[in-house]
Amino acid sequence: MELFNEIYSCYYHTVRHILAEAAGHSVNMKEMEQICKNQAFQETALAVLPKLTKGEWPLLFPSKEHPGCYESALHFPPPELPLTALQMSWLAALIHDPRFRLFFTDEELKTPMLHLPTGSIFRQF
Repeated sequence: MELFNEIYSCYYHTVRHILAEAAGHSVNMKEMEQICKNQAFQETALAVLPKLTKGEWPLLFPSKEHPGCYESALHFPPPELPLTALQMSWLAALIHDPRFRLFFTDEELKTPMLHLPTGSIFRQF
């Protein structure tokens, strides 16, 4: 969810996309650079890829079968991050605003995402 911190969320999604690709097959530097270019900013590859490939972030390791390629240490696609308490509070405040229903159909309002816990999640003034 890119709502709360666009830059760091963008980096997270870029790394997550690289790990998802590497879980399915070995990825080379060109593929990772292309993912960075498509998912984030032009210079993201300069900041993120050395940390992934040099071992600072132990998420990728060199492939034994494919020289010059990398495999995910996870061997499965990375999970989605859960919402933080702040994000849930903000969303709960939005959902409880009467004008919220103006922007969604009845079917969309029934989705599980819109059923956040209530109570002390947000303060009412």
